[in-house]
Amino acid sequence: MDRDVEIIRSSDIHDIERRIGAATEEGRPWIYREVQNPIWINCIIAVTIIVFYVGAILTPEKVVPFIIGSFCVVLLGGLRMSVGPQSVQVRLGIFDIPVLTLKMEDIEQVSVHQFSPLAYFGGYGIGFNIQMKAYYFRGNRGVKLTSKRSKQYLVGSDNPEVLAEVIRIARRTAGY
Repeated sequence: MDRDVEIIRSSDIHDIERRIGAATEEGRPWIYREVQNPIWINCIIAVTIIVFYVGAILTPEKVVPFIIGSFCVVLLGGLRMSVGPQSVQVRLGIFDIPVLTLKMEDIEQVSVHQFSPLAYFGGYGIGFNIQMKAYYFRGNRGVKLTSKRSKQYLVGSDNPEVLAEVIRIARRTAGY
């Protein structure tokens, strides 16, 4: 018999902790989900798709604009963060392409981090600098995850305190 996964979407950390604890005790799977999908990015991507597809129709070199336009389709839908008992995942776009998966056992530290998107990473999106890789589509706050191998990741969040606490609860529940 398949058990339904309890999808947790709440900003009340006490409610989240209670629901994770109850699901864990009862042996039910759970997952916390959060999405960063700003409307302005979808508008820019939609216009870009139209421009490149029209370019593919009107130019003799059809392949390059078609490929670029198709790549932009992948970006529609924003970033989806999910935390479950085993891992933290960041997925991209409507096709849910995984761009980051960290197992709970590999996470050493979790903290809320404020940053300047332009100064740290050259703008919004998926980026990196000497210190860390970043995944964010809006805002200037996120959750910084440090792995046991000292790699750092920054995950954008509209509610970074909640996301960080969910990861901490998941780690505690899993015994880390």
